[in-house]
Amino acid sequence: MEDALISMTPVAFRGCFGWLHQAAGGSRGVVLCAASGYEALGAHQSWRVLADRLAAGGVPTLRFDYPGCGDSLGDGGGPGATEASISSIRQAAEFLREHTGVSEVVLIGLWLGATFALEAALADNAVDSLALVTPVLRGKSFLLEQKALAKVIAARGGANTIEDFSADRISIEGFEFDRDAIDAIMKIDLQSVARPPARRILIVGEPASGRYDAFAEKLKSLGCSVARSQLSEVGAWRPSTIPTPAPLEDIQSIVDWAREGAREGQARAIVATRGIETENFVESVLRFGEADRLVGVLCRPRTETKERGRPAMILLNTGANHHIGSGRTMVEHARFLAGEGHATLRMDCLGIGDSDWLPEGPLAVVHH
Repeated sequence: MEDALISMTPVAFRGCFGWLHQAAGGSRGVVLCAASGYEALGAHQSWRVLADRLAAGGVPTLRFDYPGCGDSLGDGGGPGATEASISSIRQAAEFLREHTGVSEVVLIGLWLGATFALEAALADNAVDSLALVTPVLRGKSFLLEQKALAKVIAARGGANTIEDFSADRISIEGFEFDRDAIDAIMKIDLQSVARPPARRILIVGEPASGRYDAFAEKLKSLGCSVARSQLSEVGAWRPSTIPTPAPLEDIQSIVDWAREGAREGQARAIVATRGIETENFVESVLRFGEADRLVGVLCRPRTETKERGRPAMILLNTGANHHIGSGRTMVEHARFLAGEGHATLRMDCLGIGDSDWLPEGPLAVVHH
């Protein structure tokens, strides 16, 4: 674990924004497939630390925003949105191979993102290993959990109301599943997998739970080498009003598995790619402040003459929310304002989103 981290480099591919955590060497790389929906809020800091630890261990790691989420393009809904998320994982793996030269790719997914990772691996025979952290086994169960969660938040004074799955939309604090997404998720049943998605598979579950026992046996029957582990700090991977510190023991366990048996090699370092661009705006990532610890996305009108004389604006986080869920509103505002001729900087404060994490710093509150 002594290999030095080279850099955290902003990248863009196929309309998706991401960060490549570069490593000094290695023939194996990792694509992190984040949780999709409300679960992504509580886990973001742990996900960032996992990427840092993987890169420090010599494994270049790409984490990114799904289409319509975070700083990526898209509205996150409509026909094919779920399939687009799965497809973006395959595109991320292709980007990692092409730009770093790694010969092996590991997909690591969390909650619904773990299920997406498995689906992507089934469609990409080049995926060598797959780590599934509390994967969603059945889509119907996941939607039932979302319904229950929405009721809890509504009881706290939120505005979420969900009658049943015949509704056209499930909405929880800015995370939405429209009719097409609901239909696609309802079809998920990992127990029905009929061929091996990867050579090596790690299943990480919750303590004292046999939820994944039958699934693990099914994968073994298909010829997969299956390892099992349990989370020691479940709360750090779940939504919480006050973000909890990254679960270093859990993270180290995943890192050790990801590095196991990796061949010697030398991954290429890359420079930042061009940012997200459309006919209306151009975006680029800035690092600034003391020791460049702050991160922001500068969004400017496509035509510089449009912003002459127009005031520029700074858009801040809502509590500890970064650019997902209700925080995605800042992304949409920035892009709309660019069309009106205004440049904006949407920045993450220290300890939030992609700005540096301060283990001893103050904890912001997730907005509900």
